[in-house]
Amino acid sequence: MIQVVSNWAGPVSDHPELRLRPLLSLNEGRVVLSYDAGYLRPPKRIAGKDPEYTLAGELEGVHGTIVAKCTITKQGRIKNCEAVQKLPRMNDATLDALETRVYEPARWNDQPFEATYWFRVNFR
Repeated sequence: MIQVVSNWAGPVSDHPELRLRPLLSLNEGRVVLSYDAGYLRPPKRIAGKDPEYTLAGELEGVHGTIVAKCTITKQGRIKNCEAVQKLPRMNDATLDALETRVYEPARWNDQPFEATYWFRVNFR
């Protein structure tokens, strides 16, 4: 499993400060895959719902950020979502909304691959 930890994509020539940064590196025991070489394309959302306030969350004045860890499959579907930073009365509805989304999958050398993706959902 590859864990995508960056959302930036584009050729290195557009960002000269990144030329010396490695494509793969080790960070605290994890392999970190960067988009610096331009051969990797991040997932791109093409359909699905945005998370919304639940009635209970709105009535209780809940605000803050939910961080969800999900898998985007080779087919662009979201699965295995879990809230790693939670809010009362908001977690299930947020994960349900994320799982309705469809993405153009992440690609390495134009080949789709399954990727772990982190979503930050802000409720204010």
